[in-house]
Amino acid sequence: MSQDTEVIVVGAGPAGLTAALLLAEFGITVTVLERRPGPWNHPRARGLNPRTMEILRGLGLQAAVEEAARPLEPYDRMLMAATLAGPEHRRGEPGEGLPDPARVAALSPCGYTRCPQDALEALLLRRLRGTPAEVRFGAVVTGVETDRDGARVEFTAAGRTERRQARWLVAADGAAGPTRRLLGVGTEELEVLDHYIGIHVRADLERVVGDRRPGIVILYGGTVEGSLLPGDGQGRWLLNVEHDPATDPPSAFDRQRAADLFRAAVGTPVDVDVLDVVPWRAAGTLSHTFSQGRCLWIGDAAHTMPPAGALGLNTAVADAHNIAWKLAWTLRGVAGLDVAGGYERERRPVALRSVRHALAQMGRPRPELDDSDPLLLAVGHRYAGGRPLAEPSFDVGSRVPHRWLAGDPGRSTLDLVGDHWLVLSPAGDRPAPGPALPPGAAVSRVAVLPPDAPVTVVRPDGFIAWTARDGGRTADPTVGAATT
Repeated sequence: MSQDTEVIVVGAGPAGLTAALLLAEFGITVTVLERRPGPWNHPRARGLNPRTMEILRGLGLQAAVEEAARPLEPYDRMLMAATLAGPEHRRGEPGEGLPDPARVAALSPCGYTRCPQDALEALLLRRLRGTPAEVRFGAVVTGVETDRDGARVEFTAAGRTERRQARWLVAADGAAGPTRRLLGVGTEELEVLDHYIGIHVRADLERVVGDRRPGIVILYGGTVEGSLLPGDGQGRWLLNVEHDPATDPPSAFDRQRAADLFRAAVGTPVDVDVLDVVPWRAAGTLSHTFSQGRCLWIGDAAHTMPPAGALGLNTAVADAHNIAWKLAWTLRGVAGLDVAGGYERERRPVALRSVRHALAQMGRPRPELDDSDPLLLAVGHRYAGGRPLAEPSFDVGSRVPHRWLAGDPGRSTLDLVGDHWLVLSPAGDRPAPGPALPPGAAVSRVAVLPPDAPVTVVRPDGFIAWTARDGGRTADPTVGAATT
C-alpha cells in the first residue's frame, strides 16, 4: 500500500502526543489528527507517577515538567469540609497518601509530580513541533479502514474532506472517540460509579485559602458535595459535582449555575470566571481489544478508570511508551516483532489491574485485587505476568532496576535506555555479548551492574527481555519473556 506517512496518531492528549514524540525521536514520520481546534486549556489530571516522569526524563522533559509543576507544590494536603471557607472536618498531613519519599528514591530517579495536564500537553506539543511530525488541529475523523498492510483515515478539516494512508494507526482519541465505533470495537464496562460535572474556573481564593493550601478539598455536609482542587496553583480551580444525568442533564449546567455552585462550594462571595463546564463519569472500562488490523488503541481509547490514584494519565503515557519502540523497530525493518499481539499481551493486564485499583480507591473493595500500592503499580509491574514486584528485580519482563552510575553523578541505569537494545553486565567485566537479538537491531553494551547481577538484555523501553539466568535463550522483544 502506498503511504502518506508511516504512522497516523488520532488524538493530541498525553497518550497521543507522547506516542507521536517518541516515534518522531525514533525517526518515524508521524501525522497527528486532533478534532479540537487547538490545545485544550483545561488542567484535568495532575498527578504524574515516577514511571511517567522516567519516560519524560528520557525525552529530556523532566526539568521542564517539574518547573511547570512548581506553583502546585505548596498545595500539599487534603481537607474535608462543608465549604472551603467553613470549619474543617479533617485536615490531612502534607504528602499524606503518597509512598515514603525515601522508598521512591530507592526505586526511581524521579519522584511524584503534580503538573496540570494542559501544561504537560503544551510541553509535549512544543517538542513535537520541533520535529518533522505534522500536527493537524481541527481534524475530525469520519472514516477508518485497516488491514494487514496499513490503515486509511478520512477526516474533515477547514470544511474539506481529506484522506491519509499510513502503515500504522495509533488511536488515542479517548473514550468517546470515533475510531472504535468506526471499526466496530466495543467496550466492557466493569463498573460505572458516578456522573460528575466538572466546573473549571478562574478565581482569586488567596483570602479564603490562607496558609492551608489544600491539594484537594472533599466537600460534604453542605449544599454542594464533591471535590474542589487547585488547577494550577495560579488561580485556576476545578469543582467536581455529582449529578444524575437522568434527572439533571449536563445541558442544565450553564455558566451562571456553574458560578453559583462554585461560590456555594467556597462558602463566601467571590468573583468567578467560568472557563469550562465538562460532564464526565467515574467508570472502569476496557476495550474488547487493544488492536485490530493495523490500528492500536492507547490511553482512554483502550481503558478508562476513576481519577482516584491518578492512574489514568499515567497508564496512557505508559501505553504510548510501550507501543512506540515496537512500531519504530518494525518500521525500520527489524524482523520478528509481533507489534499488535505483544502490545495487547503486555498492556491489557496492566490496564485491568490499574482499573481495578482505581475502582477500589473510590471505596469499592475488590477481593480480586492483590495489591494496593500505587508505587508498585507505577514501577513494579511485570510484562511476564504475576503481581507487581515490591523490590527491584532483574526478572524477565520487569523494568530494569534503577541504579546510580558510579563516576557519573546524576545518571541512572534508566538513562542508558534509548533507541537501541542494551546489554548490561557487572561492572569490571568486559561488556557481555548477550543472547541473539532481533536481526538488524542496534545494540549498546555497558558494564555497570552490581557484581551479583546477571548479564541482562534491556529493550528500548527499559524492560528486561533476557537475563543470563534464562540459560542462554533468545530474547523475545515483544513479550518480555524468553523463547528457545
